[in-house]
Amino acid sequence: MNKPIKKNMLLTFKSNMKNLEEEKDQIEFITNAELVKQNDKYYVTFCDTETLGNETASKTTLKIENDKVTLLRYGSSNTQFIFEQGKKHTGQYETPYGAFSVGVFADNLSVDITETGGSLDVSYGIYLNDLISQYNELSIQLKEHR
Repeated sequence: MNKPIKKNMLLTFKSNMKNLEEEKDQIEFITNAELVKQNDKYYVTFCDTETLGNETASKTTLKIENDKVTLLRYGSSNTQFIFEQGKKHTGQYETPYGAFSVGVFADNLSVDITETGGSLDVSYGIYLNDLISQYNELSIQLKEHR
Protein backbone atom coordinates (compact mmCIF):
# COMPACT_ATOMS: atom_id res chain seq x y z
CA MET A 1 0.00 0.00 0.00
CA ASN A 2 1.38 3.38 -1.02
CA LYS A 3 1.55 6.32 1.32
CA PRO A 4 -1.21 8.79 0.39
CA ILE A 5 -0.27 12.06 -1.31
CA LYS A 6 -2.35 15.03 -0.14
CA LYS A 7 -2.58 18.43 -1.82
CA ASN A 8 -4.66 21.56 -1.31
CA MET A 9 -6.54 22.55 -4.45
CA LEU A 10 -8.73 25.30 -5.77
CA LEU A 11 -11.85 23.72 -7.28
CA THR A 12 -14.05 25.36 -9.91
CA PHE A 13 -17.48 23.72 -10.11
CA LYS A 14 -19.90 24.28 -13.01
CA SER A 15 -23.18 22.45 -13.50
CA ASN A 16 -25.82 22.91 -16.20
CA MET A 17 -29.15 21.17 -15.66
CA LYS A 18 -32.16 20.81 -17.94
CA ASN A 19 -35.44 19.11 -17.07
CA LEU A 20 -38.05 17.63 -19.41
CA GLU A 21 -39.86 20.96 -19.67
CA GLU A 22 -36.61 22.45 -21.04
CA GLU A 23 -36.22 24.55 -17.88
CA LYS A 24 -32.55 25.22 -17.27
CA ASP A 25 -30.56 25.89 -14.13
CA GLN A 26 -26.88 26.65 -13.74
CA ILE A 27 -24.67 26.43 -10.67
CA GLU A 28 -21.14 27.77 -10.55
CA PHE A 29 -18.78 28.26 -7.61
CA ILE A 30 -15.12 28.17 -6.58
CA THR A 31 -13.99 26.58 -3.32
CA ASN A 32 -11.05 24.95 -1.57
CA ALA A 33 -10.66 21.20 -1.99
CA GLU A 34 -8.34 18.43 -0.92
CA LEU A 35 -6.89 16.03 -3.47
CA VAL A 36 -5.61 12.71 -2.16
CA LYS A 37 -3.91 10.06 -4.27
CA GLN A 38 -3.81 6.58 -2.77
CA ASN A 39 -3.41 3.18 -4.45
CA ASP A 40 -3.79 4.63 -7.98
CA LYS A 41 -7.09 6.31 -7.06
CA TYR A 42 -7.80 10.00 -6.56
CA TYR A 43 -10.17 11.40 -3.96
CA VAL A 44 -11.35 15.01 -4.24
CA THR A 45 -13.19 16.35 -1.18
CA PHE A 46 -14.86 19.74 -0.88
CA CYS A 47 -17.70 21.45 0.95
CA ASP A 48 -20.48 23.48 -0.59
CA THR A 49 -22.83 25.78 1.24
CA GLU A 50 -25.93 27.74 0.34
CA THR A 51 -24.46 28.06 -3.16
CA LEU A 52 -26.24 24.87 -4.13
CA GLY A 53 -29.49 25.86 -2.45
CA ASN A 54 -28.77 23.95 0.75
CA GLU A 55 -29.45 25.48 4.13
CA THR A 56 -26.43 23.68 5.56
CA ALA A 57 -23.07 22.76 4.12
CA SER A 58 -22.66 19.43 2.37
CA LYS A 59 -19.43 17.48 2.07
CA THR A 60 -18.78 15.97 -1.36
CA THR A 61 -16.14 13.38 -2.21
CA LEU A 62 -15.33 12.28 -5.75
CA LYS A 63 -13.60 8.90 -5.93
CA ILE A 64 -11.81 8.74 -9.29
CA GLU A 65 -10.51 5.42 -10.59
CA ASN A 66 -9.68 4.59 -14.21
CA ASP A 67 -12.88 5.25 -16.16
CA LYS A 68 -15.25 5.43 -13.20
CA VAL A 69 -16.17 8.29 -10.85
CA THR A 70 -18.21 7.84 -7.68
CA LEU A 71 -19.84 10.93 -6.19
CA LEU A 72 -20.58 10.73 -2.46
CA ARG A 73 -22.39 13.63 -0.83
CA TYR A 74 -23.27 14.03 2.83
CA GLY A 75 -25.29 16.79 4.48
CA SER A 76 -28.95 17.76 4.39
CA SER A 77 -29.37 15.13 1.67
CA ASN A 78 -27.10 12.13 1.10
CA THR A 79 -26.29 10.98 -2.40
CA GLN A 80 -24.24 8.28 -4.07
CA PHE A 81 -23.94 8.35 -7.87
CA ILE A 82 -21.59 6.26 -10.02
CA PHE A 83 -20.56 7.65 -13.41
CA GLU A 84 -19.23 5.25 -16.02
CA GLN A 85 -19.48 6.16 -19.68
CA GLY A 86 -22.17 4.16 -21.47
CA LYS A 87 -23.41 2.46 -18.29
CA LYS A 88 -26.44 3.02 -16.11
CA HIS A 89 -26.05 2.76 -12.35
CA THR A 90 -28.68 3.03 -9.65
CA GLY A 91 -27.80 5.25 -6.71
CA GLN A 92 -29.46 6.42 -3.54
CA TYR A 93 -30.75 9.91 -2.87
CA GLU A 94 -31.68 10.48 0.76
CA THR A 95 -33.65 13.54 1.82
CA PRO A 96 -35.17 14.57 5.16
CA TYR A 97 -38.47 13.28 3.69
CA GLY A 98 -37.21 9.82 2.75
CA ALA A 99 -34.87 7.95 0.42
CA PHE A 100 -35.39 6.83 -3.15
CA SER A 101 -33.43 5.14 -5.93
CA VAL A 102 -32.18 7.22 -8.83
CA GLY A 103 -30.72 5.89 -12.07
CA VAL A 104 -27.73 7.69 -13.57
CA PHE A 105 -26.55 7.14 -17.16
CA ALA A 106 -23.31 8.88 -18.19
CA ASP A 107 -23.18 9.33 -21.94
CA ASN A 108 -19.87 11.18 -21.73
CA LEU A 109 -17.11 10.99 -19.10
CA SER A 110 -13.73 12.66 -19.46
CA VAL A 111 -11.20 12.52 -16.61
CA ASP A 112 -7.74 14.09 -16.68
CA ILE A 113 -6.58 14.27 -13.04
CA THR A 114 -2.99 14.19 -11.82
CA GLU A 115 -1.27 15.12 -8.57
CA THR A 116 -1.08 18.73 -9.76
CA GLY A 117 -4.76 19.14 -10.71
CA GLY A 118 -6.75 18.62 -13.86
CA SER A 119 -10.34 18.32 -14.99
CA LEU A 120 -13.40 16.12 -14.81
CA ASP A 121 -16.32 16.47 -17.21
CA VAL A 122 -19.45 14.33 -17.24
CA SER A 123 -22.76 14.54 -19.11
CA TYR A 124 -25.48 12.38 -17.64
CA GLY A 125 -29.18 11.73 -17.39
CA ILE A 126 -31.03 11.22 -14.13
CA TYR A 127 -33.81 8.63 -14.19
CA LEU A 128 -36.69 8.29 -11.77
CA ASN A 129 -38.79 5.13 -12.18
CA ASP A 130 -36.78 4.34 -15.34
CA LEU A 131 -37.88 7.60 -17.01
CA ILE A 132 -35.42 10.41 -17.64
CA SER A 133 -36.25 13.41 -15.48
CA GLN A 134 -33.21 15.64 -15.93
CA TYR A 135 -30.06 15.99 -18.02
CA ASN A 136 -26.91 17.42 -16.43
CA GLU A 137 -23.48 18.54 -17.55
CA LEU A 138 -20.89 18.79 -14.79
CA SER A 139 -17.42 20.29 -15.13
CA ILE A 140 -14.81 20.39 -12.37
CA GLN A 141 -11.39 22.02 -12.68
CA LEU A 142 -8.63 21.58 -10.08
CA LYS A 143 -5.57 23.76 -9.62
CA GLU A 144 -2.92 23.60 -6.92
CA HIS A 145 -3.64 26.05 -4.12
CA ARG A 146 -0.91 27.15 -1.77
